[in-house]
Amino acid sequence: MTQVFEIGVMIGFLLGGYLLAKDNINGWFCFSLMNLSMRMLMLIQHKPILAIQQVVSLAFVLFGLIEIIKNYKRHTAPLVH
Repeated sequence: MTQVFEIGVMIGFLLGGYLLAKDNINGWFCFSLMNLSMRMLMLIQHKPILAIQQVVSLAFVLFGLIEIIKNYKRHTAPLVH
């Protein structure tokens, strides 16, 4: 089971970085997968402090995602006179 989470970490990191470099919003979702997979690995290894650290990291990823969505909506909103 841990290998599945390890694959999730690697896919999330590599694909997330690639997609964000291409200005693709899905990169944020890949980073979320990475953080959640790493959190599960830390919980399996009985390392609660490191698992909490992954939650904090996930909060930053979600903040970035929310800001990107806000900016997208702001720039694509129709002009009303």
